[in-house]
Amino acid sequence: MFNTMCIGGNRSLDTNLRDPFYEANILVTGGAGFIGSHLIKRLVAYGANVFTIIRESSNLWRLNNCIQDIKIIKLDLRSKYALRSCIEEIMPEYVFHMAAYGVDYRNNDYIEAITTNVIGITNLVEALSGMGCRKIINAGSGMEYGCSEGTIIEQTRLNPNNIYGSSKAAATLIAHQIAKDLDLSIVTLRPFGIYGEFENPSRLFAQIILSALNNIEIKLTGCEQLRDYTYIGNIVDGLLMSAANDELQNEILNIGSGTSYQLKYYIELIFDCLGTKSSPVYGAIPYRQHDLCKSEPDISSIKKLLGWEPAVNLENGIRRTVEWFKNNAQLY
Repeated sequence: MFNTMCIGGNRSLDTNLRDPFYEANILVTGGAGFIGSHLIKRLVAYGANVFTIIRESSNLWRLNNCIQDIKIIKLDLRSKYALRSCIEEIMPEYVFHMAAYGVDYRNNDYIEAITTNVIGITNLVEALSGMGCRKIINAGSGMEYGCSEGTIIEQTRLNPNNIYGSSKAAATLIAHQIAKDLDLSIVTLRPFGIYGEFENPSRLFAQIILSALNNIEIKLTGCEQLRDYTYIGNIVDGLLMSAANDELQNEILNIGSGTSYQLKYYIELIFDCLGTKSSPVYGAIPYRQHDLCKSEPDISSIKKLLGWEPAVNLENGIRRTVEWFKNNAQLY
């Protein structure tokens, strides 16, 4: 059993959010992943009947402390008729679509990205027709915007610069079109940078923390890119609030902290929390091809429509994350 401290976001929201999900049938795709697993833990705490669709090869380590409380279904979302049969059995009131391919930049198979991200959500939305689903919450991505000179609003032209961003952008547009045709309610949240407990070790924050804990030299780029990073608990708050708000229908919303910093700023905060005398080596490796020089989302729409705010600030989020990794480094 691992230490599960600090896996939530704003606990003052729990009273208001619990009621819509208590004893409701809820389907989460990609529940073994970083975001999906955090979402499932919150839904289990709310007393929901949680079903999750995962791939046969998925590692369930993030769900070890709640696996007995959920129903796991091993199914490929690209299997249209099997998925429809599954939906007919569950009859979910809410669906959270968290499954995706390509979050890890090393996963760049074009066909896999298109079939998983685009065909997967197409099959899912179509399968929900006539099933009494109250709302679909789709996890989009800030990568759908790609390169943008100014602050990114929801109406900013989509200009993705890799197959993940392109396939996610296509998936969002297609899912919303099909949902409109089938009279289904869908909301897409586009998160930008996310960090927190249970993060994939290939991601920046986790990689730095784990390397420092294991006394491994950390070689980085100049880390001058502007990024917006948000604590995972805040993202889960947004997902749940989007589902619970009946007035929010068929929207696409940015979700982030609302403040962008150079990557170096985040890294220095991590090292301050680690309390180590070591330091990263900036400029030791080149920037990745097609790396974004800046990403500055505007989050005024989600604040206005949902009253959502990042409940856990950057400093506290990093502190929680570092402490969790210190206590659970053996999992990696």
